[in-house]
Parts: sequence; structure tokens; C-alpha cells
Amino acid sequence: MMAPTKEFLETLLKQKVTSFSTEEGTKPGDNVAGSLLSIKVKVASGETLHLVNKTYSDDPEFKDYAMKFGLFTTENTLYETVGPRVSALMKAKGVTNPDLPFPKFYGGNGDMSKGEEFLCLEDVRPAGYSMKDKFVSFNLDETTLVLQELAKYHASTYYWIRYEGEKIFDDDEGLKRIRDSPFSGSDPMLRVMGTEMFFLSLRDSISVLEFAGEKDLASRVTSAVLNQGKDKIYEMFNQRNKLTDVATFPCIIHGDLWVNNILLKYDAKGKPVSLKFVDFQQTRRGNIYEDLIYFIFTSTTPEFRKQYLVQVLNSYYESFAKTLGALGAQIPIGFSRGKLIDTFYEGILAGYVYMAFAIPMQLADPVDPKEKAEAMQQQMMNGGGAPPPDPSQMSPEQMMEMMMKGLEARSGMFYGQMVKSPKAVTRLVDITKEIAEMKLF
Repeated sequence: MMAPTKEFLETLLKQKVTSFSTEEGTKPGDNVAGSLLSIKVKVASGETLHLVNKTYSDDPEFKDYAMKFGLFTTENTLYETVGPRVSALMKAKGVTNPDLPFPKFYGGNGDMSKGEEFLCLEDVRPAGYSMKDKFVSFNLDETTLVLQELAKYHASTYYWIRYEGEKIFDDDEGLKRIRDSPFSGSDPMLRVMGTEMFFLSLRDSISVLEFAGEKDLASRVTSAVLNQGKDKIYEMFNQRNKLTDVATFPCIIHGDLWVNNILLKYDAKGKPVSLKFVDFQQTRRGNIYEDLIYFIFTSTTPEFRKQYLVQVLNSYYESFAKTLGALGAQIPIGFSRGKLIDTFYEGILAGYVYMAFAIPMQLADPVDPKEKAEAMQQQMMNGGGAPPPDPSQMSPEQMMEMMMKGLEARSGMFYGQMVKSPKAVTRLVDITKEIAEMKLF
């Protein structure tokens, strides 16, 4: 990560900087899509500002991933364009609190042609916000607050799309990327990669279940899901995406909402009173179930879901309806409490397929970047031990073959790191038992 300069900060803040200091913004393994630097800045007015500057990850694979899919373009567009336009519309419609739960945006650049992508936000931690340990799930108060704020965000962006029309996505390249996100299943190459990735993740999860002594569970997942074939597995995952313009309604979703992308502020009694959502690099035009299923399965326990799932989904619905009511808008046709709960349950198996990919990414022991690069290089070697050809000289078929080999190498490493993390193994076993109890396999 390139260190910020005084000139950079003065240009960003549009005021004179008298002094500043920096420190690492995360611990190893905390942030896979970028590197964070905390910056404490004193300006000429005497005010002290706390910033967090996000740039490419030091891990070559994650940097390549971020560049390939334009993650900084997407996230900058969310903070710079979507947030302000939605809040302005809410304010114009007389909404009392039109602010969305984002940190203050100071500036950024997502233009990959310049090779200096970054995103600079307010560091809200000095103001009392904190991020939970990723191994600790949310309780009822925390989950309720998250879903209430998520519903406000979903409802207001749904209204924005309906009020201004789909033409908003033609306004600039960033908004086009949010509409045509590769994570929506529209990109042909990503579909091929995604098909392979979910198959490998599910295969390795079954191996983890066997490692944990859950051979019966492993057999049931193999029979009900893995043996359906790669294309069927991808379709299970992708069925949520296809709901958007068929069975539900569009909004701007977060795309990666879980414990480690939410900062909470608590009162003196330990009750959460405010929050901020961060890391919008996979935000896109989508539907509410993509966020709801992902958040609830990554951030709560099976015991919690048995006891409180309907209750917290009701809280979400009430907040969604309240937000639209404040805007003078009607609930989408056919969207009721019952419809919300039924559709959520219909997507649970798709959620499980995604958890096979998400749990290793989120909870497994971090893979050493150097070790990973060496393993992937070895995997992608040609049969004679020669290094792979220069990507610029490859045919599309050769490029795809190389990427598939890379996925295979990456998959094997994640399995190795999973079995080193008892908490990650327990999370996978618990969610598999939960799905089995629902008779979904």
C-alpha cells in the first residue's frame, strides 16, 4: 500500500493539513478485498479527522480479483453517486431521517486506467463504532437493528429505481456496472468460473464433513446436491438472482453483508443503537433475498434461527413498509409478510450452496499469500513443468484452462486451512445439520 502524502490529503479534504499519522487498519485475515490504512489528520482549523483509506490488497490474487471485476469502481459509485442521490430524494419527499447507514465519504478513484484506485471514508471507530469478532454471531438486538437498517436501504433504493426509472443505470459507467454486475450471473466467463468454483467448494465442504466424522451428512449432501452436476449446482445458487424481475422487485443490494462488514455502536447498557455498513464492492441491482439469506446464514446461529427467524423477518418487513410509507409510496404488489417468509425459506438450499464457498473465505485460517502464489503457480504449470505462457499470448481456451487450474489449486488450499480452524468446521457442520433437519437433503 502506497503511503499517503500531505498533498494527497489536502487535495482530498480541500483544506490545509498541519500533521497526520498512519497505522494499519486491519489485522491479517480481516479484509480480503483490500488493504486498509487508518489516518489521523489535524487540519488548520484545529479539527482532528479520522480517515480510513482503502487500496488494493497486498495479496496478488485478491488484487487481480478486484481489478478484474472493477470492485473499486463499484464501491466508489455506491458512496459517491447512489447514496447521495437516494438520500436527496428521501429528503425531497420529506423523510425525517434521509441518511443511509454509511460512513462519510471523503473521496476515491475507481478508474482502473489510472492504476491508482482508492476509497477514503470516515473511520467511525473513534466515534464508538466497533466490529464484532467474525466468529461471534449477532444476538437478537443486533440482528433486529441490522435488518431494520437493511430494509430502509432496500426500500429507499427500490423507490429510487421506480421513481427515476431504469434509465438511471445509463447515467455513468459506475451505475452501468452496478446494473450489469458480474455477480448477478450475467457475465458468461464468470458463470463458467462460478460453476466450477461452487462445485469445488461444495466438494471440499463434503470432505470437511467427513474429516469431522459426519459421514452420513456428507453422503446426504453428495446425493442431494453434488451428484446433480456442476450446472445444477450453479443454478441452485443463481436462482435467487433470477427472482429480481420475475417474482420480486429490484433494489440496490449490499451483496456481501455479514458480521465483518458491519460496525455497531452501543449504549451504556450494551444495546446497539446505531450502525454503519461498509465494503460495498459487490453491490449491485438485485433483490432483497440475496442479502437476507446471505446475512442471516453467515451472521446468526442455527439455534437463533429456530427461535427468532420469523420475528426478525417481521422486523425487516415493518421497516421496509415504514420507509416506503414515509416516501408516500405503496408496498410492491404481492409483497406481504407471508410472501417474505415463504420466499426466504424457498431460497435456503441456494443459501447452503453459497455457504460452502463463504465459510472457508470468512472463517478458515488465512492462507499465506506467498504460499498461495507458489501453489497456484505450480498447479498451473504445463505437463512438462514449464511455466504457463504469457496471458497476452493465450487463446481464450488456454486462458480458461489456466483459470480452472488456479481454482483447483485455490480450492485445495482452502480445504487445508478449513480443517485447521475448529470454529469454521463447527459452523459448517451446524448449518449442514440444520438444512438436513429441514429435509432439504
